[in-house]
Amino acid sequence: MVCLILLQFFFRERNEKAVESSEELEQTALIQNFCQDHQFTQRECEVFQLLLQHYSNQEIADQLFLSLGTVKTHVHNIFIKLEIKKRTQIFPLFETYEASF
Repeated sequence: MVCLILLQFFFRERNEKAVESSEELEQTALIQNFCQDHQFTQRECEVFQLLLQHYSNQEIADQLFLSLGTVKTHVHNIFIKLEIKKRTQIFPLFETYEASF
């Protein structure tokens, strides 16, 4: 009886992780498409992903092993390509893009 419960728990846990992984892959693919559509460089795309996660410039620099100045340059270039002025404008822009799929 205990074995059956453990097996049931194991398979339920495994299915939940598979669903999570699938959703994460879809989100990553969507972000990659967004970056490609806006002609971001690979590094700008990496910075953009972290901006979507509400990282500060310093946190992005630490995460990607870049200087703060380099991150600011990438953020500036992203803003120019998206024709925005504030980082808060990124979220509705990406949500609109996401809703179109």
